[in-house]
Amino acid sequence: LEHEPGAPEGPSAEIDAYYLETYVAADHMLGWKKLTRGRHELSFVCRGKNTQSTGFNLGVDTLILSRLGQVDRVGGERATAMRHATNEKALRDGWKDPDAFVRAAAVWSVTQDPVLASRMSGDLTAALRDPDDVVRGLAAVAFTNCGGCARSALKELTAALQDPDGDVRLKAADAIATLGPEAAPAAGALTAAIAANWSDAQAERSIATALGAIGPAASAAIPELKRLREVPRVQTQADAALRSIEKSGAR
Repeated sequence: LEHEPGAPEGPSAEIDAYYLETYVAADHMLGWKKLTRGRHELSFVCRGKNTQSTGFNLGVDTLILSRLGQVDRVGGERATAMRHATNEKALRDGWKDPDAFVRAAAVWSVTQDPVLASRMSGDLTAALRDPDDVVRGLAAVAFTNCGGCARSALKELTAALQDPDGDVRLKAADAIATLGPEAAPAAGALTAAIAANWSDAQAERSIATALGAIGPAASAAIPELKRLREVPRVQTQADAALRSIEKSGAR
């Protein structure tokens, strides 16, 4: 565990328990240990004495074992290794880890390398269905960064527009936008997503941008985009999308 206030530092607990008289008062934290079932032995080793002491006596009044509850996983060294991994097999193993922090670290690593993301697009598609929203969002980011490899996951990215997590919906729209007119099959879902994300300006901007990237094939979205342009924080993206869609005379 990371060091907590009051916990001893170093490989062992060192205590100067000298006192003028036999007196039970001070509690000492001996350490954080994860115990297995069975018998355990606790040893106290004398490493010297206080200069005022005339002897080496030790008295222990009470030894308390406390259950701290379940420790949440945070990935640890394995997650750190995943963030620096470039080997596809190692990353795939990381994506199967029961710890969501490890899976997120593995997917994050792929977001940093467009070539690797292209090679692993099938794995990224599966990551869009991960139970953890951070992993799903990072998978969408990887598709955004990989220069067109999102076309192989258009169906899954379109489904992600209905994700319960707003950030995942936003990044799915960003990934779809990279496909331009090729994303035309997603136009209806993007239009529906405007209503679903109403008042989420960040998501609305991404959705409007994706519709604009599709161009005239997204003409059915014009009424919704005109409604969006009344929202100050989305007006710029909505106007740009309308110009793109209407440039070929679509109405």
